[in-house]
Amino acid sequence: MLTGKTDLEPLMAARMAEAFKTADPSTYAHVAELSQLATHVTEPSALVEAAGPAKAAALAIIAAWYTGTVGKGSQAVTVAYRDALMQRPVADALSPPTYALGGPAWWVAPTPELDSPRI
Repeated sequence: MLTGKTDLEPLMAARMAEAFKTADPSTYAHVAELSQLATHVTEPSALVEAAGPAKAAALAIIAAWYTGTVGKGSQAVTVAYRDALMQRPVADALSPPTYALGGPAWWVAPTPELDSPRI
């Protein structure tokens, strides 16, 4: 309910829950509370606003669905890439590469030294 999408993949939801359980236990602790609240408040933005102390957890869950990652920085866990909601707006014209070159934010690391001598 948090994303407003009704066609979310159950396997991805299970993987995300497991990732939150280990990588972000404080967010995982609010899952049952948010699920209960979603039975009364069904509009996504209203659900986030009604979450009270669980609002940060609600936003983290939404971010995870859109980015396909749980957590931030070097501690982030990639749960999905191809099926992340961020891919949907361009899915009619672009197909995301289905590989990660080195995990989250791999491009910020310095490039490795060349194995061959410079010419």
